[in-house]
Amino acid sequence: MSKNIDELAAQAGQMLAELGYAHGTIQHYKNSWNKAKRWCSERGIEWFDTEQEQQFIEDMGLNEIVLSPQARNMLRYVRSLLSLDKDGCLPPFSRAL
Repeated sequence: MSKNIDELAAQAGQMLAELGYAHGTIQHYKNSWNKAKRWCSERGIEWFDTEQEQQFIEDMGLNEIVLSPQARNMLRYVRSLLSLDKDGCLPPFSRAL
């Protein structure tokens, strides 16, 4: 990973704004990213990679087969950070996971 979770969240937020996402929508993303950032901070984790992502998903109960719409969105938003780090762009978003 080339950037820490704070840098990724800041870059992703800027990209969403540039793509024309509404302020409220961006705030939903940021709320999910802030949960991941707090989770990392509580564990002394600076670099958020696939291993940490999986542990975060388990700790947040996001690995269930059936998720509420809010939990599904949080999972999508958090996964977008690793997509940004890996591919340099945010993934295309659709209603389905």
